[in-house]
Amino acid sequence: MPVCPSCQAEYEASMTRCKECDTALVDKLETNVVSEDTTDVYACYEPQLAVRLTEILNEEGVEVLVRDRSSNLFPTNLGKTAQRVIAVATHDVGRARAAIESAIADGVVPADGEMIER
Repeated sequence: MPVCPSCQAEYEASMTRCKECDTALVDKLETNVVSEDTTDVYACYEPQLAVRLTEILNEEGVEVLVRDRSSNLFPTNLGKTAQRVIAVATHDVGRARAAIESAIADGVVPADGEMIER
């Protein structure tokens, strides 16, 4: 099943580009091995918001892991059934939260998600 390497949305076999990101689909996502502890910092429900926050955090030098919590039983790219959880290295949690809060306050991204406090 083709998948978008950017937002990780899955598509039917006949699709070649992601509807959300306009990115070429791949047959399999590369598996990234995380060598240190990660902490979930933000949950959002729009795939494009997860992509944009990843870009913002990468610009700040923070590496991001996005976990797709959507259900294969009810596939959709909208609402709580399409939750994306953004995780960062534990030592980058403060910088990540500050960058996300700043992006929301500046109106760069909508406040459509929720900060995960642990």
